[in-house]
Amino acid sequence: MTLISAQLLKLAARRSADGRPVCSLERRIRRDPLRIQPQLIFIQRSEWIRMSQQSIPGTPSNLGNIDNYVIGYRYMPFMNSRAGFAWHNEYSWIRQRGTAPDGSDLTSSSLMLGFDFDF
Repeated sequence: MTLISAQLLKLAARRSADGRPVCSLERRIRRDPLRIQPQLIFIQRSEWIRMSQQSIPGTPSNLGNIDNYVIGYRYMPFMNSRAGFAWHNEYSWIRQRGTAPDGSDLTSSSLMLGFDFDF
C-alpha cells in the first residue's frame, strides 16, 4: 500500500463524536475502491531470439537470429460492468538473419486492426 493510500484510509476512518464519518471519502472508498481505468494505453514489445549453436559447423553464428518489434495502442471508449468496446491497432516488424534464398536477411511487417466487444 502506498503512503498516499494509507493516508486516505486514515482520513476516511476518522469519525466525529456522534459516529458519523468526518468526510464522505469513506463511502466512496467502500463503493469504488481507488481503481484506475485507463481508456487509452500504448503497447511496445521487443523480442530477440538468438541461436546459441548452429547445426552445421562453419555457418555464421547469427544465422536464424530473429528480431521482432511491435508498437500499438488500445482505446476503450466505454467499459462498464454490463458492456464494453475496445479498438486496437498494432504494427509489427520482424527480421530473420540470413534465411532468404540468396542468403540475405528476411524481413516482414504486418499491421493489425481490430476491435473487441465485451458483454
